[in-house]
Amino acid sequence: IALLLPGCAGKNKGPDYLADPRFDTDEFLPEYDYVSDSRYLSKLVTIPGGLLYTGDSKMFLNYYDNATGETGVLCSKPECMHNDGSCNGYGDFAFFTYYDGSLWFMDRDWANQEDKNIYLWRSDLSLVNRQKVVKLGRPSYSQVFMHRGYLYMAKIESTLTDEAEPVMKYNIKAFSLDGKNEEISIHNDPSHIVGRLLLNFRCVGNYVYYSFEGKERLEIYRFDSKTRTGGL
Repeated sequence: IALLLPGCAGKNKGPDYLADPRFDTDEFLPEYDYVSDSRYLSKLVTIPGGLLYTGDSKMFLNYYDNATGETGVLCSKPECMHNDGSCNGYGDFAFFTYYDGSLWFMDRDWANQEDKNIYLWRSDLSLVNRQKVVKLGRPSYSQVFMHRGYLYMAKIESTLTDEAEPVMKYNIKAFSLDGKNEEISIHNDPSHIVGRLLLNFRCVGNYVYYSFEGKERLEIYRFDSKTRTGGL
């Protein structure tokens, strides 16, 4: 038996970066899979029994209760006037989503005014029990979403080639949600598409597909979050 075991081990398939064993499937996982149904950052998010959305003032997060039709600022303080930073629902909620039973959002640490960094936070729906998960620095971004244990961020930036010609470059990266501040660079190259670019994402299982679309050219790439490999 001892002699036969090495032959049964099989070839080394490389490291497995799955954030959770439950993700080792191509089946749709509604609590963890991103569905790209909008070109906007999260302005409206479904939660159990209702909705979350940003109102006229983007510095406050609001809720809607499906059963009662009640709406208001997401704050558990009965005496709160919801007009300053002491409110639980106060923050820069440019991105927020409901994922894995928690509310996740990007915001500053308002308790430390000297800290200008942006963090990814995890909280219950009261917004009281907040936990920093990833330090993001001071990013600029056009698309943000979460899928199977990762936060994905994409931005477009103008740069110059070695011949001083202006080109547009897309920077796509992912951050693991395990609190280790691990950053994975997915795409950081100048585009060969001339003119206005559109960037679209589709997630199927552990594959993240993204495409650069121009007037006369379409490029489609794939990133495998299980192996952290990918390409055109």
